[in-house]
Amino acid sequence: MGTADLVGVWAGYESSARYELRANGTFAATGVPAGQLGTIYERTGRVGPFHGHGHWKLGTMSQSSPQTSREAVLNFDELLDADNSPVEQRGNVQLNASPPTDAPDHVLILTTGGDWFQRLP
Repeated sequence: MGTADLVGVWAGYESSARYELRANGTFAATGVPAGQLGTIYERTGRVGPFHGHGHWKLGTMSQSSPQTSREAVLNFDELLDADNSPVEQRGNVQLNASPPTDAPDHVLILTTGGDWFQRLP
C-alpha cells in the first residue's frame, strides 16, 4: 500500500471530519473534533470543530500491525477553531489505513480516535 492508495476525500462516520489527502503530500481538513487531535483541549482549551491544512506522509507501522495496514501522519501547517481563530499548538492526526476483512481488496478504511472514514466517490 502506497500514498496513491490514500489519495482522496475521506469522510468520518462518527464525526463530521473530512480529510482531503492529495497526491502532492498536502491535505485539507474540515470538521475535525478535538478528540482526533490528541490532547489539544488540554493544551489550548479549544473545543473545535477545527479546520485547516498541512502536509501528510506515510508513517511506519509497528511489527504487530498487519502487513496490509499503513499509517498516514497529517501535520497541520495551519489549524483554525470554529470561529476561524488560529490554534498555536496544532499537533497532528494519525490515521491507520487497512482493508476491511469483509470487503474487496481495493477498498480501504481509515481509523483514528474512535472514528472511521470512508473514501467518497
